[in-house]
Amino acid sequence: MRKMLWLLALLCTAACDDSLEAAEACRLLAAHPDMGQTVNGKPVGVDLGAIDKSNAIRECRAAVTEAPGPALKYMLARALLAGQPTLAQGNEARHLSAEAVAEGYGFANLGLGYIASRIEPIDGAAAATYYLLAAKHGAKRARIAAGYALLEAKNTSGRREEGIRILEEEAKHIPAARLGIADFYWRQKDWQAVERVLLVAKDEGVKQAHLELARLYWVNTPLRDPMKARDSAKKAVSAGFVDGYKTWVQSYYFITNRPGDYYSALIVARNGAKAGNAYSAYIAGRILANGEGIEKDT
Repeated sequence: MRKMLWLLALLCTAACDDSLEAAEACRLLAAHPDMGQTVNGKPVGVDLGAIDKSNAIRECRAAVTEAPGPALKYMLARALLAGQPTLAQGNEARHLSAEAVAEGYGFANLGLGYIASRIEPIDGAAAATYYLLAAKHGAKRARIAAGYALLEAKNTSGRREEGIRILEEEAKHIPAARLGIADFYWRQKDWQAVERVLLVAKDEGVKQAHLELARLYWVNTPLRDPMKARDSAKKAVSAGFVDGYKTWVQSYYFITNRPGDYYSALIVARNGAKAGNAYSAYIAGRILANGEGIEKDT
């Protein structure tokens, strides 16, 4: 972020009211990483969740007003969709994205897909159509988004097989796409299918699969296995997923009443609390408050 602000300071003087400067600032603040935009000859792009919304809206609106073009319109739409867009912002983003598409900028279908999948009235089938169009114009993960849209939306039951097929195809290049398939089977309570997909994802190097397997083996299903849950939770933590501490702690604290298990739970919970896991902090406090297993605590 500091580097971005430094570049922005170089690009813009005063309020960035020159059209060229506003356009460059807009690219820097709101361009999608796959758009192929550059500033001073260097590629730029920012994820939607990292957009500095107020500054991006200001600069992109100035750019669109002074030197309108479909790519800039789409960047303004992205700025409006960042964070928690209001109804008015969502409607404006829809209008801008549609204009950009009508002007020949197919990449802007990505914005229409996002709006159709996230902003009421949600239409999963329409979102998938937009995402697939965006994929044809360079949006690298748009096909994954299309698969998710077909599986998540309520009005796409007839196209769920298509969603799974799309995600399986994309998983050949981006294995994490399998997580969307696992999530769909989870909502269907098809536990064997969830396990099958997650085990494949794990073997393909998807680290988050360890976290999802820990959750699967812990919850009350026919596949419940606290020891497997503990092993997967440990691997999730080792892979950098702090949320794995929750299942790791649970696998000790809620299995038996042996002091040794409480003590192990306390050790793991303390480590989890240090790592920032709120549930671990809660359990550590509970163990100490109840005097469970603390005779071994040194």
